[in-house]
Amino acid sequence: MAILLGAFILVGLEPGPLFLVEHMDIGMSLIWTLVIANVIAAGATLFFCGQLARIAFIKGHILAPFLLVLVFFGAYSKSNMFMDIIMVLVFGALGYGMKAFGYNRPAFLLGFILGRLTEKYFFIALAAYGPLFFLSSKICIGILILILLALFSDFLRGLYHKIRGNI
Repeated sequence: MAILLGAFILVGLEPGPLFLVEHMDIGMSLIWTLVIANVIAAGATLFFCGQLARIAFIKGHILAPFLLVLVFFGAYSKSNMFMDIIMVLVFGALGYGMKAFGYNRPAFLLGFILGRLTEKYFFIALAAYGPLFFLSSKICIGILILILLALFSDFLRGLYHKIRGNI
């Protein structure tokens, strides 16, 4: 996309909100090119799906070395720093440890990615509405109750099964 935008600027077309107004023919050509490319790609995928599905039957010990080479190459080529390869190894060890001890890796990844944004917008909301907003809004109270239920779901489930067993 960056190359395409750069090419537009080189030929004198200014990308932006008025692009479709001023250059409707080029915009529609791009849209139809994307539509046709997606139809062709979907057809090719359906045509080769039998061969592509065979990849799932390749043993992990055969596929792992090729994937590791691609992962390390991709990590290093991002910024040409050896530290990126070390970070891949550190996070790989973290993921392996989490799997070994039964921790939820997708939840960790989601929290790792969304944690900073959630904290940022939480403090923006606190600054804009004040802390009492979270105690008086029905939506906020509902979300807080759902969070508490999620946190104590294992305890509540065990308590429920214990009560059901005694009856």
